[in-house]
Amino acid sequence: MKETFLAVLFLFSVQSILAQVGNDLVSEDLKGKVKMVTEIQYCAGPNRPCMRTVDKYDSKGYLTEEIHNDYMLKIDTRKYLRYDTGIYGNNTRLNEFGDSGILIRAIDYKYNSLNHLTEVADHRSFGDKKVTYKTEYVYDVRGYKVQENNYTDNELDIRTDYSYDGKGRISGTKSYDRNDTVTMFTGFNYLAGSLQWINCEKQIAGTRTHIFRMIDTADVVLEKTTYTSDYSKQTTESYSSFDKQGNWLKDIVKGIENYMVIRKIEYYK
Repeated sequence: MKETFLAVLFLFSVQSILAQVGNDLVSEDLKGKVKMVTEIQYCAGPNRPCMRTVDKYDSKGYLTEEIHNDYMLKIDTRKYLRYDTGIYGNNTRLNEFGDSGILIRAIDYKYNSLNHLTEVADHRSFGDKKVTYKTEYVYDVRGYKVQENNYTDNELDIRTDYSYDGKGRISGTKSYDRNDTVTMFTGFNYLAGSLQWINCEKQIAGTRTHIFRMIDTADVVLEKTTYTSDYSKQTTESYSSFDKQGNWLKDIVKGIENYMVIRKIEYYK
């Protein structure tokens, strides 16, 4: 269970590291004024869809509705997201509602005088039990995020320190548990002049993984290959059929899992 939590935290952290404090489109690496993304996953051939997801965004790039249909498990879910904004247009609160319209999650955001996000408090309900997951962000004089602290009901779970290269690109992270023991670390390498990383090495709970990405001249990711510690190939994702905005429309995954994702994207005019 702990390894699963750390893996999820790592994936979330990488997105937040690279996007810094951006909207949901930035965190999903979507370009342009995206209005809706429909993804259909095919698990056993191109004629057998197994899953469908629809994400809807507002004109500011924030997720407002998510529809998920699992054809194999016959599960259909829908959630709605509503935002409160402050005087500077920042989101101050996110309210998440389920199918029945009942509030199931609320997130509060705080900012400093330089408009940097400093705290996210995620309030959730699990039956009669209420839990708050809080994240605090610390910045240096350049405005770079240098530390992130994650709490569960005010008890520290993970502290993550960030380092940057001379061009302001994230170069590595190191995370510690409440006993100050290193639980995971990452390291990033870049092409000269590129803002996209091409090589990432990570270690979570003693398991080391290597990720390599193929980038074109426009900094678009074409392929991502993940290897285990001994470099035996694990998973390869190949992106193709890009639209005019540079967003991929087809993703083929081969390795431990084998499936294909076809994506349709609608934009605001």
